[in-house]
Amino acid sequence: MKAAHDNPDITIHDWSQEERKKFREIARGQWKIFAERSPSAKKVYDSITNHLEESGLL
Repeated sequence: MKAAHDNPDITIHDWSQEERKKFREIARGQWKIFAERSPSAKKVYDSITNHLEESGLL
């Protein structure tokens, strides 16, 4: 992360928690499509979305 901050060619955007939550909700549809590719992908999807929901991040 420090290397990114020190690099003048990189612009870091720090979204508010509300905007991050909106983005995750939009991305969730694509995550779900990817999760249908294999049982392992489905396990990862279920685990991550459960964690995000329980943490109030989704």
